[in-house]
Amino acid sequence: LEDQPLPADIARQTLALGVQKVVVVSDDVDATKVTGDWPSGAVSFHDRAEHMLVQTQLREVEGTTILLYVQTCAAEKRRRRKRGKFPDPAKRVYINPDVCEGCGDCGLKSNCVSIKPLDTPFGLKRRVDQTACNKDYSCVEGFCPSFVIIEGEEKDPLLGKQKGVLKQPPEGLPPAPLAEAEGWGAIITGIGGTGVITVGAILAMAARLDGLHALGLDNTGLSQKNGAVSTHLQMGPRPLTATPARIPRAGATALIACDMLTAAADDMLGLVNPKGSRAVANGRVEALPLFARNPAARADEGAVEGRIAAQIGAENTVVADATGLAAALVGDGMGANMLVVGMASQSGALPVSPEAVEQAITLNGAAVEMNLAAFRWGRWVVADRAMAEGEAALPARVTKAESYEEAIARWEARLTDWGSARWARKFRSALAAVEAAEEAMAPGRRDLSRLAADGLGKLMSYKDEYEVARLHTAPAFRKALAERFAGDAKISYSLAPPILAKTDPLTGHPRKTQFGPWMDRAFGMLAKMKPLRGTPFDPFGRTEERRQERALITAFEADCALAARVLSAETEADCRELLSLPQEIRGYGHVKARAMAAVQPRRDRLIANLSAIAAPG
Repeated sequence: LEDQPLPADIARQTLALGVQKVVVVSDDVDATKVTGDWPSGAVSFHDRAEHMLVQTQLREVEGTTILLYVQTCAAEKRRRRKRGKFPDPAKRVYINPDVCEGCGDCGLKSNCVSIKPLDTPFGLKRRVDQTACNKDYSCVEGFCPSFVIIEGEEKDPLLGKQKGVLKQPPEGLPPAPLAEAEGWGAIITGIGGTGVITVGAILAMAARLDGLHALGLDNTGLSQKNGAVSTHLQMGPRPLTATPARIPRAGATALIACDMLTAAADDMLGLVNPKGSRAVANGRVEALPLFARNPAARADEGAVEGRIAAQIGAENTVVADATGLAAALVGDGMGANMLVVGMASQSGALPVSPEAVEQAITLNGAAVEMNLAAFRWGRWVVADRAMAEGEAALPARVTKAESYEEAIARWEARLTDWGSARWARKFRSALAAVEAAEEAMAPGRRDLSRLAADGLGKLMSYKDEYEVARLHTAPAFRKALAERFAGDAKISYSLAPPILAKTDPLTGHPRKTQFGPWMDRAFGMLAKMKPLRGTPFDPFGRTEERRQERALITAFEADCALAARVLSAETEADCRELLSLPQEIRGYGHVKARAMAAVQPRRDRLIANLSAIAAPG
């Protein structure tokens, strides 16, 4: 790398060729200025937050201009940090799920696949996958006050920082059956940046250690965007010099799905022979790349697993939450791939011995202890699943659906905390007409009433300054932070207060600023001021956003009343759509205003349709 030109060298060369202007954009301007011999006075430096603004300015300059964007690839940073060759800042981004609105603006700003969905009783929110986070921090630019920046020692076992987290698997594993080596081929699927190619290389080395021949072909994807990755791997007792590297259709006898969604694609499943093949899969389906830009994009885990089982047979398919098991058992979700390899070994899907795989892991030299433990735990998942899952102590998935009465009680508790018991009674009273109309049409059913409750509860608990302060100081949130970070960790908040926020010259929207630990005291004081909400003494109540939020409550109460009056089998579809519209109004400030504007034409159409039915004659 020493022979490669530095950005300063590129700037000098392009200026010597007659370029009119050179602008440097960097994620660390001060560090960039002292790297290399920059032409004096000929280059301007800007923070990467001004990237788009700089581009608009350059297009007005006559002649050729150069924009140098100086930043190490975020995925490459993570790789170097794992090897101790790149600074690893003790700084994490954490999302308060109660403050999060699930609008997805953080995904739009960062296009980062470490932002994952989080299902909560109050709807779909966002979380940061700390094991995959590249510490790029661009997600904080999303216009949302839910982002908390923590600087200090990490205690979260999912980060692999806490001593003693790696649990050594017990001895006494039963022998692993071996697959027939003659004609063996496997498709290994995953997503970029998680080590799928390494899995193929380790298995190929294990084949050589066992006296077999191996042939592989890698199809790489984009590591930062959850790009699909696949490895075609073949083994045999004789040289494979006359064998095409790519496995033909129905030519594979094993499917090793480190990412089940990639494996379930038609082009991948078509390569697996449906007769006599075996499949092992990580049951944790990662968020779709589209999720970064579409808040509603979700994959159906059951449907994905069903596609694989239908092709290979349920009796020949082993699926387990390898990501969750790896995080709990070896302290790092990145051990999931090797855990899946262990599952493949113990289920008889591999023609190489476990001893050869372990030797290959050791020879690879990367996170040897963790990968060996993950491989052995994967074998135990097949040999004694109850024991392995018991050691992991993963939280049980909720299978019992929340009843209508439980949902109402949950909303009443939230609204009481938000305002008062009187505010909660107002919520309950507004639902009575919808409940009565639905009971008359379909006795015992509460589908539409639930939509009305979720919509009204969401609108009535809008997150103004008082509520954001209350949620950031809530004991449950503080407990969650204490469990993940050391007590002396510095906590900051990324906010855009209405009066203090500066305006972005390019978009016209408020810019967020980082506020330090003193905000905890300010939040505490602000949370106690909630009785001022809606009174003449409310300093925030006269803003356009707050007036719109109060108007939304009144409008939706009228929508509920209209739906109750006209509800029938013929109008049910329109009523259902009308009552579900509040779920699409998410976010803060201009993000929420944009969502409201998008919903309004649909509401107008539905109101017109239902009002025509309600009108006499």
